[in-house]
Order: sequence, then C-alpha cells, then structure tokens
Amino acid sequence: MNAPLRIAFLWHNHQPFYEKEGELILPWVRMHAVKDYLDIPLLMNEFPDIIQNFNIVPSLFLQLFNYQQNKNYDIIQRLTNIPAEQLIDSEKSQIIKYFFLCNADNLIKPNQRYQELYEKSKIVNPIYAFTIEDWRDLQVWYNLAWLGPISKKDSFAKRLIAKSKNFTEEDKYVLLDLHSELIAKISQTLKRLIQLNQAEVSVSPFYHPILPLLIDSDSSKQANPENTSVEPIFAYPEDAKKQINDAVDFYQKTFGNKPNGMWPSEGSVSNEAIELIADSGIKWIATDEGILAASEESTDDKFSKFFPRKFKSNRKELVMFFRDHILSDKIGFEYSRWNPHDAARDFVNILLSIKSGIFARYGESGLKNAAVPIILDGENCWEYYPNNGYDFLKALFSYITITPELKTIRFIDAVEDNSSNFQSPLRNIRAGSWIDANFNIWIKDDINIKAWSMLSIARKLFEELKPQLSDDTITQITNEFMIAEGSDWFWWYYPNHIAENKSDFDVLFRWRLARIYNMLGKEIPKEILTSLSMDSSANLLMPKAKITPKIDGIIDDDGTWNNAGRVILQKQFSTMHQNIGEETTIYFGNDSDFIYFRIDNFQNRIRECIIQIELNDSNAVIQFGMSGISIKQSDPDEVNYSFALSQIAEIKLPLSKVNQSQENSISIRFKTINLITSTEVKQDLIYNFL
Repeated sequence: MNAPLRIAFLWHNHQPFYEKEGELILPWVRMHAVKDYLDIPLLMNEFPDIIQNFNIVPSLFLQLFNYQQNKNYDIIQRLTNIPAEQLIDSEKSQIIKYFFLCNADNLIKPNQRYQELYEKSKIVNPIYAFTIEDWRDLQVWYNLAWLGPISKKDSFAKRLIAKSKNFTEEDKYVLLDLHSELIAKISQTLKRLIQLNQAEVSVSPFYHPILPLLIDSDSSKQANPENTSVEPIFAYPEDAKKQINDAVDFYQKTFGNKPNGMWPSEGSVSNEAIELIADSGIKWIATDEGILAASEESTDDKFSKFFPRKFKSNRKELVMFFRDHILSDKIGFEYSRWNPHDAARDFVNILLSIKSGIFARYGESGLKNAAVPIILDGENCWEYYPNNGYDFLKALFSYITITPELKTIRFIDAVEDNSSNFQSPLRNIRAGSWIDANFNIWIKDDINIKAWSMLSIARKLFEELKPQLSDDTITQITNEFMIAEGSDWFWWYYPNHIAENKSDFDVLFRWRLARIYNMLGKEIPKEILTSLSMDSSANLLMPKAKITPKIDGIIDDDGTWNNAGRVILQKQFSTMHQNIGEETTIYFGNDSDFIYFRIDNFQNRIRECIIQIELNDSNAVIQFGMSGISIKQSDPDEVNYSFALSQIAEIKLPLSKVNQSQENSISIRFKTINLITSTEVKQDLIYNFL
C-alpha cells in the first residue's frame, strides 16, 4: 500500500473583546465556551488515533481567564442572576430580546419547555403574559440549551434537563457555576492533548486585527486597485508587530512554550506581514488556497495547494499552508443539512479522490510530502447542525480511523519533516484574506472606509501627542488601539453582514475611540458620538408621495408604485461569510384611507423564508408564507383587508385599524425568517403618513 494522505484539521476559536464599562455586552465568549471550545477537544478522548489542530485568539482566552477569576460578567449572567420575582419590565424586555438569540431548530425546539416559552414570547406584549415561573424557567433554559452534547452529560446538567421546568433560584446559580467549571477545563484539556501529541495549538494576533491593513491600509489595492484609500492612510507596522509579539507572549504564559504556528486573522497575509510573523519565531502560518492562486504565475496544477511551501525573504523564512476551500466550506456551510454518516462518507470519498490525484501526478514522494489543510471556524457552524455537530464529527472521525489511506497530523509534523522542500519556495505573496483573496469585507465600502479613517485620525493624533504623555497613559492608550484594530468591528460594518446584535459592534468600536480621546484630553469628534450607518441608505427609501395602487398581484406599467417607499432586506451572511439568503424587496405607502405593501419575487421568496410586517409594536402582524397570507392582531375586531398573490404580493389595510391612536405615524418592522436556519433579518422604521 502506498503512503496515506495526510490531513491537517484546524479549528479556529475566536471572539472579539466585548467589555464595555465592566460588562461584556454580548455573551458569546461564555456561550461558545460551554458549547464548542471544550466539547471538540473532549471528543478526541473517544478517538485517540485522531489528531487535531486548534487555533486560539488571545483576546478570547483573556476573557475566558477573566471569567474564571470573576473579573468578567456578561449581560446574560446579570439578567440570569436577578431573582425572577424581582425582575422589572425593562429587564423582562431585555430577557425577551436576548434569551432566544440562538438557532431555534437546534437549541430551542428539541426542548419542549423552552419551545413553549419561545412560542409564548411571540404574542403581543409577552412581558405581561409570562408568570414568575416562566421567567425563571427561561433564565435557566437559555443557559442550559447552550451546553454542548458532551458537557450536557454532566450529572447536574442531566438533572436540570430531566426536570425541564419549575426551576428554583438555586438551580440557576448552580448552572452558572457549572459554566465556570467548564470554562476552566478548556485550557487544561488542550494542554493534555498537546502532551499526548494528539493536538497542536496555534495562535492568532492578539486582538484579531487584519495585519496587512495595519502595516499599510493601501495593501487592499494589491487585489483591487480601484479601492478607495483611507484618509489619512493607516500605516503602523509597529502595531502589527505588537499584536503578533503580544500573542506569542500570551501563548507562552498560557501553555509554557512558544507557539509553532499562527493563523493570521482571517487568513490575511502580505509579504510584510509574513516577515513580521517570521521575526517572532513562528515556524508556520496558514491562509487560503486563493492566496496561492493569486500569488503564483502558473496555477494549472490543481494539486499544488496541498503541499506546504517555504516563504523566503531577505530576512526570514517560514512554511505556509493553504486551506482547501471546498472541503473546509463543506463542513462549515453544507453538511449541517446532510445525514451525518452520508456527510462523513462524502468527505472521506473526496479525500480519497485527492489522494489518487496526487499519486497520479507526483507518485509516492508526492503523497509523503502532501498535506490537506481543512481550516474553519470552530464555533459558529455547529449551531446549524443537529446535536451541535456531535453526530457528524463522531461519524467523520470513525471513518477516518478505519480508513488506512488517510492520516491526521499536526501542522508542525509537515514542517519538521521538510515537506516544504518538495515544491519551490515562494518569494512574493499578493496581499489578501481567506475571503476572495482580498480585503473588501473590511475596507472597501464607504462605512468601512469611514471607520478606518476615524481610527487613523485618532492614531495620528496619538503619535503627535506622545511626547506629552506619561508612560502609563501611553500603555493604556496603546491597549485601546490594539482592541480597536480588531477585525470584527470592520466585519460588521460591511453592509451585507446582518445580525440581531450588529449595532453592538458599532457601539463598542466608537466607545473605544471615545475613551482614547478622553485619555488624550481632547474633545471627542462628533462623528464618534454618532452611530455609523449600519444599513446602507440605498436599502431604505421613504415614500415621495401618496399612492393608490390597484391590488391585483400584477406588475403594472402605470407607475403607481413609483412614489412608494422601499426597503431591501439584504442577503444574510453568517460570521463565517455564508450566503444564506437572497434579498427581499418590500414597497410601502399610503393614501388618505389605506396603507399599502408590495413584495416582489414573492413566490420564490416564500420558498426560502417567512416574511412579516409588524405594525405598531406587533399590534398587527402581516405574515406571508407558503400557506398564503395571514394577519395577527391584538384588536379583537377584524381588520378588513384586501390582498392579491400572483406575480407579486400586494395588500392594503385601513389606516383606521392600524393607526387607532390617530397619530400621524406608526412603527413598522419588516422581517424575514429563513426557513432553513431560522435566522432573522429586520428593518425598523417610524413611518410618517403622507
């Protein structure tokens, strides 16, 4: 038998720094810790012949350590700790807002009591419908549902799941203690796996910045020369160096030795960034296959991406690996909808096909030197899998274990055996990331450019004022900049990235910049005090004049809808940039007696999502779906409405029914709910009648 094909899995664990005024304003560090960061390493105890690689971001682990030392608490903890009978209305509203933020199909529906509370939360004014027992059960269930499949095997967790409802205050507090215990086990478990040579742990720059953009924001033009420049240009290679070196130091304090490898944030690389990483002593890095394709003159060999390559410059050298895009994305985005065993078999068959191709092209020596990098988010994709992906991973690891043609390895294994000498070295890398081999997500659109300019202006001012500042102040401000340079703020400024809590990232970014100006003793610029537009202005247009369209479901050429308002609910992406929906266009307007709505491409849209229009804080909800149209209302009197469903969907409702207060405006929420992922896209507005 010829040599096995080597596979290098890498699970990237990452969260930004969520702290604001002593509280983590989002709970994702803790929730993913008890659901993902521990469960995958623990699963490896069942498969001693499977080797895995884990990448950590220091800003994530810093927050985990702060949880262990009770230095951190998040908004969910605070709301959970409040005795149910003492909750006030504002706190109840927050609980309704936050305690269902998860995948409904996989975290809510499998638990009958949690599902009951979820359905109850959809009624009009739910805070007055919930009993004290409901609130307490919800406080428990949100924290309980996030436990991973292995963590749920804890005896106390099993006890709570079996109990299901009528929880006590003590149940809540012990559950939160269990979360703390699980968090403490994460680094311990990784250390044991390292000792057993069953895992390698690599690191990312400290606060997860895009290194090439810190070194020179115009590096984005290498892939897209037409991109707009940041004014003033952000060019602080010393910041990139600090983000790298601080990460290496943090890793050494955590694990007792320096890391061998680094996943540069978002797989982002450039010649200058690679040289800085090599200067820190890192031996290998990984990025996407698209970077290799963009950097090599000849790309006719489809198997060249499976070989580690040396990068050589005048100063240093290190080894580079190139992520297989298709295989990584199959786990990240596709297999969640498959039967677990079918998905695992498909994955293994693709690997065996790659093995055959490498052998046919390069022979036995090719197999001995090749390694297939499978690199993806180690947290967000599992929420879309039944049972958090546990069944899929067990099936996958089982099939690999019994398949002698395949072998899992650490990345350092393919470095130390000099596999990188098989192909010629690389001397030039075109700057780019794992997404389309460019930086467009973070620095192309107007909002991104504005955010970078705000950061760059503040950074330039800091340099000018440094001679006047104490060493302690310089250290504090530098740390604020390190946090503000994180990639996540700019990721969520990208217009097509939609999430329930998107605005929180805008708040955190501007809050950091405001702190910097305060520390500098300078007035905070007005643009920092004002939210950057989180929705493209092109996505929302208000009506120009009254309209009275004919309700027939036919696209007319008479221009009746030309003066209507328009909202576009954009394509939605996950945090790993998965396109999970086309855009939905809704028109709206009124005349003296009626308010009108129109949905384009209606028949195609309802195959993918439910469309809702909520009026006056859910006093009336219009819902479009496969079963047609329905209206839910708090007013017991029927709403007389007319509608037509054909080429388009059209509906009109009497103003007297939707605006009983006789005010000149109503609140409207446009919303789509994806039928596959249960993910929501929303647009809220106050509509002033014409």
